[in-house]
Amino acid sequence: MYSATTSAARPAPRTACSRRQDVNQICIAGVVQGLAEALYFAQKAELDIEKLVAAISKGGAQSWQMENRYKTMVAGKFDFGFADYRRS
Repeated sequence: MYSATTSAARPAPRTACSRRQDVNQICIAGVVQGLAEALYFAQKAELDIEKLVAAISKGGAQSWQMENRYKTMVAGKFDFGFADYRRS
């Protein structure tokens, strides 16, 4: 008979701190996805990206991601280090 206590490795329990980090990553991932989609749309609409970001980054769309990542996103670079290899 199979026992639930076989030698299968069990992951360590998640702490409150690591759960907060998970929540942060979910929030940031949503911002990054929305920003990438918006910039792609702007490129396809042939808008001036520099003028666009200057205009919308002062209002409700403002974010750290926009200020610091829009140029790399427009260049097609999306490796922002979200992978957490500790969980693999």
